Amino acid sequence: MGGADLLEVSNAAVRMPKSEFNDIAGKLLKEVQGRSIKSRARLMLCGSILNNPQFIRGIEGCGGLVVTDELCTASRYWEKDVDEAGEPMAALAERYMSLTPCACIEPPQLRVNKILEKIKEYRVDGVVIELVGR
Repeated sequence: MGGADLLEVSNAAVRMPKSEFNDIAGKLLKEVQGRSIKSRARLMLCGSILNNPQFIRGIEGCGGLVVTDELCTASRYWEKDVDEAGEPMAALAERYMSLTPCACIEPPQLRVNKILEKIKEYRVDGVVIELVGR
C-alpha cells in the first residue's frame, strides 16, 4: 500500500466503530500481504495535522513513495501498543498519556532525533515538509 492508502486507513481507524474497523483491517491485511511496490524514491512526510490523502497521492503521482511520517496524525496513532498484561483501563490510559499528542509540541531535539531514527529505520531517501498556512 502507498502512503495515501495508509492515511485513509488511519483516518478510518479514528472514525469507525472499533469492531467494524478491526474486521475491515483484518481483511485488508490479508489482501496486501505479499504485495510489493515498485522501487522509487522513499520519502518521509513531516508536518502537523494532515488528513488529506490527495496531498500524498500528489507526491506519489510524481514518483515518490511515502514510507513513513512524523505528523500529528497518521502513524502516530499506531506508535505504541497497549500493555495487555495490566489492568485494561489503566493500560489504555497509560498508552494514550505516554504519546506525544502532536508532533509540533514535542521538544525540538526529541522530534529531530525521532525523525533521524525513522530515516534510518525506513531507509528514507528524502523528507517532504508539509506546513499548513495560518
